[in-house]
Amino acid sequence: MRKKKLAISFIISIFCCLPAQASELCDYKSARCIMHIHTDISTGRRSIESYVKEAQDKGIQGIILTDTDWRRWEYGLPPFRCWIKRTVQEKSVMTFGIEEYLRLLEQLNAKYQDVVIIDGVQTTPFYYWSGSCLTATLTMNNRNKDMLVVGLSDADAYRDMPLIANYRSRFNAYCGDKFTRPYQDLINYVIQKGGLIFWSHPEYEEKALRRRIRLITHPYHWDLLGTFNYTGFAIFWHGYESIGKPKGIWDKILLEYCQARRIAPIWAIGELEEEGLGNVELDDVVNVLYVRDLSRGEILEALREGRFYVAFQPADKTPLVLDEFTLADESGANVAMMGEEASFSGSPIIKINISYEQAADANIIVKLIRNNEIVEEFSGKSRLEIEFKDANLSAGQKYYYRIEVAGQLSSRLISNPIFFRKIFEE
Repeated sequence: MRKKKLAISFIISIFCCLPAQASELCDYKSARCIMHIHTDISTGRRSIESYVKEAQDKGIQGIILTDTDWRRWEYGLPPFRCWIKRTVQEKSVMTFGIEEYLRLLEQLNAKYQDVVIIDGVQTTPFYYWSGSCLTATLTMNNRNKDMLVVGLSDADAYRDMPLIANYRSRFNAYCGDKFTRPYQDLINYVIQKGGLIFWSHPEYEEKALRRRIRLITHPYHWDLLGTFNYTGFAIFWHGYESIGKPKGIWDKILLEYCQARRIAPIWAIGELEEEGLGNVELDDVVNVLYVRDLSRGEILEALREGRFYVAFQPADKTPLVLDEFTLADESGANVAMMGEEASFSGSPIIKINISYEQAADANIIVKLIRNNEIVEEFSGKSRLEIEFKDANLSAGQKYYYRIEVAGQLSSRLISNPIFFRKIFEE
């Protein structure tokens, strides 16, 4: 009976990841949300409250914290690995106390009404050893192959994740690379628990030497194709070149979804990887969400359903603002926004309105991407208002549209996709 309940819960959670049907756009307002913040609870240098106060000053309405859950690594000497071993443990959420961590967020949410603080962790599901300490070739692999787990809210749910650091993984560190299996285990667990899970910095590479131990993490962008049902991936900072660019891995995955080879699409997020070192501004990378009200539930729902875009806006540059990206029929009755799907028999009309936050006589370039190809490119100055009718689509086929925007003033926007299925005329 318990297995049956778990199966039903997992199926329901997967269907929650499917694109929403078209809804009334007037129901939504935008909210600026930042993600992937490390505080002094783990590897960061600043308190949670200091980030909340700065977010207030910068007009940021949502903060998703992702302090590192475990910073524990272990190596045992063969053949007595269980008895002769060294364990290194550093400051983390679990050494701080997961219950205290969640309680602290609850207190801060009560204190600051205009910023929603949401729980999350950065986690490393698996690492493995290769080489030997006797030949000075000992190597820790995949130490920085990370995922972001968001919104579990329950201490036991975080504590029981299938990780090698907490001994709940079905794999150990001495039997070589297990490729995508440990990560898919974590994805399945988080989705079943009702949380969100994202691949973090998937194009990042680590090659270091520390205390005569090699630390190697190769870019893992191809693992996005080999895993399923996760919520999304970080397109900025380390996820654009191989994944997010037009005709990259993301487009391949979205096309697989449209071809019914995946049960759910995936979304692009922006992550800061902020640790209080002074090299990142809080609004350098912002997720602009469409929510009905400013609440934890609405922020998580927007992230779950893809109802947002990512704005990359370096400090001292003029940001771009996406005022509209919709798909509709000619009557305007069937309208869909990012993360949603529309179905009708005619040709879809895509509307895009984009401008600089402040008036600027500078170029804007918009690429409209449909099913792994750039179907049109638009350019103009200061502001663009685009209406594009996409004719000659095949009935019965599902399509996706997304846009990539580049501004002359160094700002960039990446939208999440809108889906469309052309139905047969009666």
